[in-house]
Amino acid sequence: MTVYSLLASLTGLAGQGKWFFAGVFALLIVWLLLVPRERIGQAQRVPPWWRNVRVWAVLIAATQMIVYLVWG
Repeated sequence: MTVYSLLASLTGLAGQGKWFFAGVFALLIVWLLLVPRERIGQAQRVPPWWRNVRVWAVLIAATQMIVYLVWG
């Protein structure tokens, strides 16, 4: 038993880290969805979804969140 696992079991925090990091990415997704279009260089027109920076950033953050929840 490592020191980390011993401390985690004593404090009841075992498994809480993955939820914390998933929450960080969930907050990032909310922030990405709320950022005005002018801030990401799309003030003139909305590009197609495959060239939209917001779509790709949300997909990457969601993928990271899934990775932390499944393998964290």
